[in-house]
Amino acid sequence: MGAIFIKTELFYSNPSFALLGFHIYRAETNNSLLSCSIFITKDKIKEGDKVKYLMISEKVYFTKKI
Repeated sequence: MGAIFIKTELFYSNPSFALLGFHIYRAETNNSLLSCSIFITKDKIKEGDKVKYLMISEKVYFTKKI
């Protein structure tokens, strides 16, 4: 089961993230490398907030609000 989530890059849709208090966002950015990406964070992020990010996979990033 875990291998399927990792290979299909759908691991971020796992409901255990919600149980652990994570928020999942899909966002458009000004940065072409991050366009249409998924951001996983413990913070509530709104438009205009600045974040640090760590790439987990090609289009999925773990983020933290600055």
